[in-house]
Amino acid sequence: MLRLLSQSLATLAAYLPVLAVITVLIYLPINFMLTAMFWDSADEAGGWAYYQANGFAETLFGVVASGFATIVAWRSRMGEPVRFTEALGGALRHWPSLVGGSILYNLGVMAGFVALVIPGVFLALGWSVLYPVIIIENSGPTAAFSRSAQLMSGRRWPMLGCNALIFVGMIATSTVLYTLIEFLPYDYWFAYNVAADTIISGVALLWPVLMTVAYLEARAEELGEELPDPAPADESDGQRTIAEDESNPYRSPQY
Repeated sequence: MLRLLSQSLATLAAYLPVLAVITVLIYLPINFMLTAMFWDSADEAGGWAYYQANGFAETLFGVVASGFATIVAWRSRMGEPVRFTEALGGALRHWPSLVGGSILYNLGVMAGFVALVIPGVFLALGWSVLYPVIIIENSGPTAAFSRSAQLMSGRRWPMLGCNALIFVGMIATSTVLYTLIEFLPYDYWFAYNVAADTIISGVALLWPVLMTVAYLEARAEELGEELPDPAPADESDGQRTIAEDESNPYRSPQY
C-alpha cells in the first residue's frame, strides 16, 4: 500500500510542471466560472446547485485532466518519455469513453451507496482502474468495468488504504487553504478562492496517477511480467530513443 502511494507521489512530484499546466488549462476556467456563478449563493439551494454544476464540469472536462495524468503515469512507469502534447492528444482521443465511463461509474457507485454504504465502497474500489483500462487497453466504457473489477480482485484492501490516506491529505490541504482566506482582505477572496480550488483540483490528480500505477502492477502480475524502472523526469524531454519491443504488452504507442 505504502509502496504504491510513494510511487504515485514520486510521479506527481517528478512531473509537477506538466501536471500543473494541465490543471491550469482545464480547472482554472472551470473554477473561475463556477465561483462567478455561485459567489453570492450562500443558501442551501445555491450549495446544491454548485455541487451539481461542479459534477457536470468534472464529468465533461475534468476527465481530460484525469486522462492526461493517466498517460503521464503510464509512460513514466514504463520508462518512456513524457511529452505534453502526446499526453493531451491521447486524453482527448479517449474523451468520449472517459465521459461515458465517468457517468456510469458515478451512477453505479451512487446506487451502491443508496442501497448500503459497503456496496458503494466495494464498487468504487473494484472500478478504480477504469480510466487506465480505457486508455491503455483501448477499451470501451462498459467493457472496462468488468476488466477493472477483474484486475482489482484481491487488491481492494490496499486500494482502500491508499484512497483513505489521499482523502485525509485532501481534507487537510483544503482545510489549510480555506482557512488562510480569513486572513486576507475581502477584495481578494474571489481570486483566492479560484486559486485554492484550482490547487486542490491539481492535487486530486494524484488519484488517476495512483490508479494507473496500481493497474500496471496488477496487469504485470497477471501476465507474470516485471515492470521496468520508472523513467527519470529529466529524460522526458522528447529526445530519448525508445527501443522497439513489440512483445512488450505494456509498450505505449509511439506517436
